[in-house]
Amino acid sequence: PNAPDNLALGVLIVSITLTGWVQYARTVRGSTMVERNKEYVQAARV
Repeated sequence: PNAPDNLALGVLIVSITLTGWVQYARTVRGSTMVERNKEYVQAARV
């Protein structure tokens, strides 16, 4: 394979990785925001 094919494959892998990471980060952030408003967390802050 020539260099442009390798570059295109690398760009594709990086873009898929970044897209997947963003979705995972949003899921974790949402779960964290739900948990921080629960009663046991509020009680622990006292």
